[in-house]
Amino acid sequence: MTRPQRGNHPEEGVDDPPGGTTYYVDSRAGNDSASGTSAAMPWRSLDQVNRTTFRPGDRILLKAGGSWQGQLRPKGSGEEHRPIVIGDYGKGPKPRIEGEGRVDDAVRLFNQEYWEIRDLDVSNAVPATGTPGENLRDLRGIHVSGDDSRRLDHFVIERVDVHDVTGEVNWISGSVSNNAPGIHFKTGWDGSKKTGGIIFDTTVPDITAPPAAPTVLGDIEVRHSTVRNTSFAGIVVKQYTGDGKDANGNTIATPTRWGLTNTPHRVLVKRGR
Repeated sequence: MTRPQRGNHPEEGVDDPPGGTTYYVDSRAGNDSASGTSAAMPWRSLDQVNRTTFRPGDRILLKAGGSWQGQLRPKGSGEEHRPIVIGDYGKGPKPRIEGEGRVDDAVRLFNQEYWEIRDLDVSNAVPATGTPGENLRDLRGIHVSGDDSRRLDHFVIERVDVHDVTGEVNWISGSVSNNAPGIHFKTGWDGSKKTGGIIFDTTVPDITAPPAAPTVLGDIEVRHSTVRNTSFAGIVVKQYTGDGKDANGNTIATPTRWGLTNTPHRVLVKRGR
């Protein structure tokens, strides 16, 4: 198996783990018809990555200095001691994932586990208009979520820069008479604190008929990363509780109260460059 080229921030253990495959993606010189399994024959698009189901131990390496517009949403899950890793290769600036406000999440994982995301530059901004707040939307940079009533473990985000996310501002209480473009009051717990830089949350398939057991995210680490200019939240970890509201602030969801009890999370945030 090909040994990955080292990027700006060399990772420990760059050899492919047993059973794992390294995939390369180059926004300039890649070709989606190529194998993608060597730096000489990389894929080109996020679409090619997104339609692939990756396996434990796989690596997805984006070419340093490259940029992609849209959403990075790879499929599959890793397993204990064999996570799936997103990183970079080559020399140059961190690879950029630019949602441009056209997708809810620039990077998205849903009902997946054992993922590590490293060395990316992530943004998701709608251009400003003449009306303050009019460009704010239900947007995130990196979003990890799930709804399948399982415990989903091991999410590491490291050396990632998330910036310029035009997330709307949603408050738990207040009066809807104070709503303004991009600012909403009386949204409830589930509707608040859900836009911004890096969001870990859970939901349910049907808010009127929630399942018997919650989805739980565990073993979360964000380290040596930056979050800035995200309109609202920086890093959020929250559990679904079932208090969804309509535009007038009326509850339309069936309560679960999961987010109000001691649902287990282990979150480590490490500061640094």
